[in-house]
Amino acid sequence: MAFISILGTSMPEEVQGRKQPDFFVDLNLDQVVNRIQKCSPDYTVKEYFYVFPTKGDLAYRQEIYGDVKKPFLYDRFMQFSADMRRSADKELSPTFSGEPLQGACWQLESVYFYCKAILELKQELESGIEKKEITASGLKELQVFLEEMCKEPSFIRMQKEAYDIWELLTGTKFTLEINGNKLRISPMAQEGTYEDLLTECFKEYTCVEKGSMHSPFTGDLFLTRLERRLLQTFFGKYPKLEMEIATFAEKYQEYKNPRILQLEKEVQFYLVYYAFQKEWEAQGAIFSTPVLVEEGLVEGKEVYDLALTCVNYPAEKEVVSNDFTYGKGEQFFIVNGPNQGGKTTFARSLGQLIYFTKMGLDVNAKRAKIPYFDRLVTHFSVEESMESGQGKLMEELRRLAPIMNKGCEKSFVIINELFTTAAHYDGCIMGAKVLDYFMKRDCHGVYVTHLRALGEDTKGVVHMVAMLDGSSEHRRTFKILRSRAESSGYAGDIAGKYQLTYEELQVRLKDYVAQKGGVSHV
Repeated sequence: MAFISILGTSMPEEVQGRKQPDFFVDLNLDQVVNRIQKCSPDYTVKEYFYVFPTKGDLAYRQEIYGDVKKPFLYDRFMQFSADMRRSADKELSPTFSGEPLQGACWQLESVYFYCKAILELKQELESGIEKKEITASGLKELQVFLEEMCKEPSFIRMQKEAYDIWELLTGTKFTLEINGNKLRISPMAQEGTYEDLLTECFKEYTCVEKGSMHSPFTGDLFLTRLERRLLQTFFGKYPKLEMEIATFAEKYQEYKNPRILQLEKEVQFYLVYYAFQKEWEAQGAIFSTPVLVEEGLVEGKEVYDLALTCVNYPAEKEVVSNDFTYGKGEQFFIVNGPNQGGKTTFARSLGQLIYFTKMGLDVNAKRAKIPYFDRLVTHFSVEESMESGQGKLMEELRRLAPIMNKGCEKSFVIINELFTTAAHYDGCIMGAKVLDYFMKRDCHGVYVTHLRALGEDTKGVVHMVAMLDGSSEHRRTFKILRSRAESSGYAGDIAGKYQLTYEELQVRLKDYVAQKGGVSHV
């Protein structure tokens, strides 16, 4: 198969200008992707995280990402990117800013690093494939594409000319003497750096530390008078070299292959995510490559909220992980439990797991087996809008309608506290209809709710509860386990925590009445 894109086997969708999906904010993925973007100051990569690949491209991406994580290939792609950025930085017109000679040198440098980036990447891929260190089909196709490109007569000619002139330019050594307002260049030059010269002349003194001196000729876009004079004097000594550089720059104005520019951008998707992954693995977070399954158990081990991790780990706070399993015929988790018990965090962690699996990347779990879901759908409770005047229930229904009308076959659905303002009986009826709608369309999902009776007799529903530790302090464990919700609800633990139980209120009321000198009828 001919190489098309490092992101898939078909031409990827246009990502420029894409908006983040609706579920990003619900799952706190906007926070995660913002942190991922910070790992790539030189490229804008956020938009690549807004578009899912096709089902057929999941394995394709997983293979590539597995190879990109290998140090030798990761370093090579990072160098490829650095060379391409340097090429772009120097890609200027020879007549830029009235300095055609400087512009010509920049154009030569741009072509040189462009060719260098391609040749060295091709060589690394060839070596890795030969040693069987690279196994991804997409990278093998990329190697064939680069090899064919490097065999094209036009590329061979451009590369040879650029390398020859570059070697001549960078290999030319001379001595520069500045005496008052006089500048002299001598063709001969001694070996070593200026630091070496100072050390040799003043060896009994510590004049300069190795590596502390920098050239004043930094390649700024505008030349100083000294630099301009130096350039003219230098090429006055080497007129043939000046002619070759000027001719080369004029000849190669439009030379970059659009497919290479596409590759440069797309490979950042893998590089920046791995940089992000390495950063948090160093702090103790666990990532793994999910196993893609067609049928059987759907499960995750030690799944955690990645957004919460990015907040808690720097503050040295714990992040609790959870396990889950959808057995045969099981489709939905109904999660009950006390407030602040970790229910929503659990739902978000599952959503993040499904998202990164669909992107073809490593996931926030120690181990996971996940099928392909066509879509990721979320509906989280929001504050009632005072402007609409419709009431919260009506707003929830209006937000839910387009989600259900889009077609949700084989989706992963996350519902958080739907119908909170409805009576318990009415909420259970409406919630059951929502469940029935998604389950009939072969969806899996999580439904976080305060409705304890929801889904009691529904086949395919698994009840889970956010657990307390059973102590008098009623501490949350943030563990979500398979269990039926308590029929009495979870107000008791809050009442006990703040000494508001019936017995405690009786004692306090009697004490109050006694202090007032009255009679208690409690």
